[in-house]
Amino acid sequence: MKSLLFLLAETNLEDVPREAFTPGYIGGIFFFGLLIAVVLLWRNMNKRLRRLDEKFNQSNSQDE
Repeated sequence: MKSLLFLLAETNLEDVPREAFTPGYIGGIFFFGLLIAVVLLWRNMNKRLRRLDEKFNQSNSQDE
């Protein structure tokens, strides 16, 4: 009795047309979801860095 791994290793993928391996709609939705997440994280990081810069500028002016 062969395991599933051996059965997958023995299959010949050369017979399958290259067009059969496409990401489809789910891949597109996943890609755009990741893109939106990166943009939102980037904006949040920039906002926090600006706030942090203002804190350092205020503390430097009080120290003088």
